[in-house]
Amino acid sequence: MSFLRNLIALLAAVVIVWFAVVNRQLVTLSFWPLTGIGDDGTFQLPLFAMLLIGVFLGAIIGGIAVWASDHGRRVEYRQLRRQAQAQDIRHRVEEQRQEEEALERSRRRQEALALAAPQRR
Repeated sequence: MSFLRNLIALLAAVVIVWFAVVNRQLVTLSFWPLTGIGDDGTFQLPLFAMLLIGVFLGAIIGGIAVWASDHGRRVEYRQLRRQAQAQDIRHRVEEQRQEEEALERSRRRQEALALAAPQRR
């Protein structure tokens, strides 16, 4: 599996480098609301840079969208984890209480047997 993943990553890197070498010509990107501000609101970058910036920004925006949409599940997970921890604590306290009661019953039985047994001299 690791070999296949490395092979796919290598092929992707080769395709990206090939694309960058083939598409070095400059393209102009203009932002409509920014026209008239400064140097006319345009940028000139190589085509591959524009594409890679777009892919990078898309990945960031997509990651933020996934993170935001998963908020409800994270909240539910935290609540369930807290409930499980509280239940675990209650269970441990109950076990400890039962153990202490058993020890107390055992101590009382031993005292009762010691009082009931005839004393040898």
